[in-house]
Amino acid sequence: VQDIDAPTDVVWGRILDYDNYANMVPKTVESKNYKVIDHKPTKANPLEQTIYTRMKVGFPMLKLEFFIKHLYFPSENSLTWTLDYDKSSDFNDSCGYWYVVPHPDKPDWTRVYYSVEVALFDWVPKFVVDFMSSKALTDATAWVKKYSELEWSKQAKNRVSSDGDTAGE
Repeated sequence: VQDIDAPTDVVWGRILDYDNYANMVPKTVESKNYKVIDHKPTKANPLEQTIYTRMKVGFPMLKLEFFIKHLYFPSENSLTWTLDYDKSSDFNDSCGYWYVVPHPDKPDWTRVYYSVEVALFDWVPKFVVDFMSSKALTDATAWVKKYSELEWSKQAKNRVSSDGDTAGE
C-alpha cells in the first residue's frame, strides 16, 4: 500500500505510460505497447482496454524480455495483468494488479494497492530471482509515487501560472 500526494488520474497516467517505463521504472531498459484494444464496457463486463506490452528488464550481463497482457477496468479502479501466453517470455509466469483509489482522508491524494507474483525459470540467477520477488515490489510503488508527485507538482505550477499568479507571491 502506497499513499501518493497526487490525484488518481495523475497516478493512472504514470501507471499506464508503458512507453516511458524505461525512464521511470528501475531495471526497465525497454517497454513498448505492441497492441491496444479498446472495449465498450458494460455493467456485466467493465473491461475498457486490453494493453499488450513488450518489456525488458536489465541486470549486469543479463536482460530478460517478457510480454504482458494488461486488462484495464477504470470503473473498478483496477488494472490486472498476466503474461501474454501467445508469446514466448523469459519469465515462466507473472500476474498482478494495481488498485488505485482516492485517499480516504486527504483530498487530491491517492492510495495505491499493488501485488505481483513472478515465476522464473531455473536458469535465471538467484540474485535476479531475489530482486524480482522482493525489491521489485518496493520499487514498483516507489517509482509510481515519485513520478506521480513530480507530475502533480508540475501541473500545480502550471495551474498557478495560468491563473496569472506567480509562484512565491
